[in-house]
Amino acid sequence: MCYPLQTTRNHFCDLRDRLCWANFGAKEVSQVMRKTLVITGPGGVGKSPLDALFRDEVIRLDPYRLRPGGPRGSGDKLYAPPGLHAALKGVLAELDDPLLSIPDKRESIEWFPKSKVLFFTVRGVWQCLFLGNVESTNTELAKAEIYTPVLVRLLDCCGNFAEILGVIKIIVLNPAKTSLTKMAEPWKEIKEATRQNCERRGDKSDSIENRVKSIDVEAPVWQSLVGKPQVTEYVGWPFAEYCYPMEERHKAAKASLLIQARKHLLDGAPTLDEFFKSEKEILNGI
Repeated sequence: MCYPLQTTRNHFCDLRDRLCWANFGAKEVSQVMRKTLVITGPGGVGKSPLDALFRDEVIRLDPYRLRPGGPRGSGDKLYAPPGLHAALKGVLAELDDPLLSIPDKRESIEWFPKSKVLFFTVRGVWQCLFLGNVESTNTELAKAEIYTPVLVRLLDCCGNFAEILGVIKIIVLNPAKTSLTKMAEPWKEIKEATRQNCERRGDKSDSIENRVKSIDVEAPVWQSLVGKPQVTEYVGWPFAEYCYPMEERHKAAKASLLIQARKHLLDGAPTLDEFFKSEKEILNGI
């Protein structure tokens, strides 16, 4: 489970102590060959709701968002205060964890190899991912939602980052009715579908523009991945985030939609079944 991080001096001192114990003091590393499913796609396409599909034992490798404007709402479990970046870098410096800056034309990427802490920007806003405890677990399956241009850069440059993820499978949720393999700049179809999804989700206008503009950077990366053996593209993905009812009284409707999404995913890649709850488990969870 992920919970919003608090900005207090005691919190950072406690975090420093836990990092020192869990990551620098560990002497045993799991030899399990992990499989990680990476979910990618543009804003509003419906990546976050799919977390409810994953079995409880699947490790969630989802980064905290250090949004300057604060959390999206009271249920934003992946929000962290912007001050975490500077404060945690100071903690890691005290622990003699060398900062490895990954060169990139657009984003900033900072990898701390000892503690397995990753900082990176997405459209200029910092995110933070903790991977230190993952290596010491015996869990074979993981799920990750990492900004694709940064993910590909890390896999190219950081061998120990790739080792943590193990065997990687990638799904690309494409809201447009045209495959990325048949698109080209200016990516009109996927931009229009993304704009509609974000508008119907209720995003602010500046946020929508940022997400649509980001496709110019992300789409070429998605396109380069589609067609590779471990990558599955879902063209015309119909389960955008706005489709999922949020009200407590509509839990059954949400479960029904998740079951439909599960079937759609397995139709495209049957081997993903090992990551997901059964239909019965989804219904029992409402």
